Amino acid sequence: MKRIIVSCLLIMSAMSFAYSQAQFNLKGGLNFTQVSEDYQDGEIDGKAGFQIGFETRLGDQVYISPGIYYFQHQSRINFVDDGDVNIVDLPDYDVDFKGIRIPVHIGVDVIKGENWGLRAFTGPNASFILSTNDGLPGYEDDAFRDILWGYNAGVGVDLGIITLDVSREWRLNNVFEGNTPEFKNNITYLSVGFLF
Repeated sequence: MKRIIVSCLLIMSAMSFAYSQAQFNLKGGLNFTQVSEDYQDGEIDGKAGFQIGFETRLGDQVYISPGIYYFQHQSRINFVDDGDVNIVDLPDYDVDFKGIRIPVHIGVDVIKGENWGLRAFTGPNASFILSTNDGLPGYEDDAFRDILWGYNAGVGVDLGIITLDVSREWRLNNVFEGNTPEFKNNITYLSVGFLF
């Protein structure tokens, strides 16, 4: 996994030198998990997490934007009474993911003023999970996946060197290695950054 991340950084650096119109965007912000699931023993609620990283914009009005982020995504499972005493007596369970997310966006300047602009972007990403709290009650033998795939779409505003983005990631594969329970944590990202 370290080789993959280092390779991505080297590719991003090489692409930056290859383009005359290259900008860097340091970004950080909050993320909010919304869960699509079929977990019969409880209800899964999303919690706030965070991300920090940077992207490179390669191009002018239409651009390619590879990036790399460290993230934390969180959810909470509230167990429900299904007649099983063992389940009822369980405390609420926090699902915690920490990892590296590598998006590759294609963007376009919808409006480009002298000191501000409006952008739209879309593209895939891979999330490499560095740590989780495996052991979800009832599924202790089904570990979480090491790589989660997603697809993103969003809009952003540039105000001088300040950038404001809101985007949505739709998770493409199940969080668990097995097929059940069906657990996909779609993410909404709110980010602020500095463009240089």
